[in-house]
Amino acid sequence: MSNVSNQYSLTSKFFFSFFLYILVYLIWYDLILDSSTMNDDVGSLIFLPHGMRYLLIIGFGWVGFWAVFLGAIFAPAFNEEVIRLNHHPLTEYLNFWHNLESLIGGLSLLVTVRFLYWAKLIDSLQGKLFYGQPSKLMLIVITSAFLNGLLSNFVTAMAEHATPTSPIRVIRFVVGDIFGALILLTCVFVGWRLWKRFILN
Repeated sequence: MSNVSNQYSLTSKFFFSFFLYILVYLIWYDLILDSSTMNDDVGSLIFLPHGMRYLLIIGFGWVGFWAVFLGAIFAPAFNEEVIRLNHHPLTEYLNFWHNLESLIGGLSLLVTVRFLYWAKLIDSLQGKLFYGQPSKLMLIVITSAFLNGLLSNFVTAMAEHATPTSPIRVIRFVVGDIFGALILLTCVFVGWRLWKRFILN
């Protein structure tokens, strides 16, 4: 019975993470991206979906990782503008390079957390501990942002017909990952404090 309950819990966490990531992607796309911010990756200066990676992967571990990975692949299929411009939106995203970029986005966070845990700079791999220790969470955010910015741009440069990468583009990705994480983490922190103060009490 416990195994069935645990499996149900894992399934619930997966689908919750999957659709929450897609929701944040759609919000980011609609609020931040337009004809001007799409140029030169300016829209990536506040990349909210990467912030959601922190919340879901740190909160749910490998379940959150796979949900975020698949969410990054399928999110464009839920976007009305992408569908309108391309009747088969997934044909642009279900390819090796896009899948590798999506994989790196989650792996950069997992690798960072594992390394910092191995180096004894943090004392837990996931869970609510990070929300009680903001300095350690910021260490994870900044370190993984640099790792993701470097690796994802390397993959982009290797991809066929890709826009050539540059130090400025790497910096934009790193800054966008950090800002996206800070915005979402701040919203979660404020929301949790308000919930505890006005709802639970």
